[in-house]
Amino acid sequence: MHRFLFSTALFLLFQLPSWSQTNSDELTLPTPLLKNTISGQFDASDPSHTGIHFERFAKTQKIKDLYRSHVFEVSSLHMLYKAPGISVRGRGFELGIGTRNYWQKKKPFGIYTENFLTYGNVSVRNADKNFNGTYSYVSLINTNLGYKFLFKNGLSVDPYVGFNWKWTFKGQGDVDNINVDHFVFKAGIKIGYSFQ
Repeated sequence: MHRFLFSTALFLLFQLPSWSQTNSDELTLPTPLLKNTISGQFDASDPSHTGIHFERFAKTQKIKDLYRSHVFEVSSLHMLYKAPGISVRGRGFELGIGTRNYWQKKKPFGIYTENFLTYGNVSVRNADKNFNGTYSYVSLINTNLGYKFLFKNGLSVDPYVGFNWKWTFKGQGDVDNINVDHFVFKAGIKIGYSFQ
């Protein structure tokens, strides 16, 4: 499943720029600038994320004709914790705040990079196996490369790929963070709506 999502995101990243050239009427930026975008988000990684993504532009953040925005995320986490002789599913949350930079002049859509400061916490429990613990981390390098596909009606489709370098805290209870990957790749998509 992860390979399929990663391949799909890569395909969309390479195809959407060509679509934007051939369907320029659909991608003409609405006037005035739509300052806010709220999106549903899913990405395949370890742990996987399902959540809400919010983006806001500020008047002062157009630098040399390139746009920058503030981004915020709240996600539900799902992971499979594996250790010798045991495999247990965990659930938790992640909070992220960061900035996004667009790389096409005078266009607050198209190719972008973004980076987040994040905190994640996952509870891993299985009563049948008498297993109970918590895995948590922070990340200063949680980076995505994506393409924001924006329609006149405000709809946006936003595929991306990236990586996350997690700095883990000492596992609590039965969880040992040595059994969890600290550097992970990811691929995902955001589908949202832009408004004033």
